[in-house]
Amino acid sequence: CARAYALLFHGSAFVNLSFEILGGISQFIIRARTSIPRGMELDELFGVMSRDSPPSYDNTKLSQMKCKDGQIRILFGPLRFVNHSCKANTEFYHLNGNIKAQVLVTSRDIKKGEEITVSYGQAYFTNKSAECFCFDC
Repeated sequence: CARAYALLFHGSAFVNLSFEILGGISQFIIRARTSIPRGMELDELFGVMSRDSPPSYDNTKLSQMKCKDGQIRILFGPLRFVNHSCKANTEFYHLNGNIKAQVLVTSRDIKKGEEITVSYGQAYFTNKSAECFCFDC
């Protein structure tokens, strides 16, 4: 997993990780380092789901996802820094059909400097009793 983080800082990476203030909140954000065509697999945004449910710690809640088996799992890897958007420019792609290992694939052309986003799905907000506050809503 450490190698996946290192890819974000490699000169050939399509994206980079930065720290910005959005809506008065400091957070990590993933932006396109260069223009990226539709259909490109973003291997540097790798993520893997834990095999077991996490203990109930408040500091892990932002990286938790509900899986198809109904279990709550922690998402590890750079993929966890990608913000939600209802009009996302990428989609989740399961590596070799493995639902625990994922990257993102661009769903449209992305301009240099544009934020990389993915839809967390409607269930994410229903399960968390939260509203969507993305810029598209």
